Amino acid sequence: MKFKMGDLVHVPTGSYRVLYTKEEEEDGQMHIPFTFSITQEPKVGVFKSYFGSSECVILFNDGEYCVDTRWVFKKEGEKNVRTGYNLKRGFGVVPQ
Repeated sequence: MKFKMGDLVHVPTGSYRVLYTKEEEEDGQMHIPFTFSITQEPKVGVFKSYFGSSECVILFNDGEYCVDTRWVFKKEGEKNVRTGYNLKRGFGVVPQ
């Protein structure tokens, strides 16, 4: 699936995320320039760009992460997955 910058995307639980960090310390010690994490709950983010052939950059509320494109899905409104019906927003007024 092709995404455009600004698309709202969904990343399911158990997806791998990589946060690349900058080298700020000048102490001569080597360090790993990224932080690796696995989502513990479904995440919603904003698609930013593609990174290589199989990853993309997504802006989440806790930072910009690289995620494998196999685990990124377009978020289109709210749909009840179990019933297949769209959820209604707001309260319906009973006609008098």
